[in-house]
Amino acid sequence: MASVVWAVGQRTPVHSHETWGVAAIYSGVEHELRYLKPVAAVGEEPTVGIHVYGGNIGTIRRRSYDPVTGESRWFVSGWDSPEGASARSS
Repeated sequence: MASVVWAVGQRTPVHSHETWGVAAIYSGVEHELRYLKPVAAVGEEPTVGIHVYGGNIGTIRRRSYDPVTGESRWFVSGWDSPEGASARSS
């Protein structure tokens, strides 16, 4: 489970989770484009939510996609590490 706080206008790169997931938004608005796979915080206030995944999202090897070329690369988010949520290539 991950608690997520998004700044207004913040968005993710196009990516996969490689597991099932459920997101519940506590405040703000989140818009997910499933066919393109990016997520963006929209609205006038920060978005706060809880995301529940079927595995440890901080250690799962996941794919990031270039939205123009479709090229993919593997990465591990590292959310479970003391260094925080900075993405690391794997």
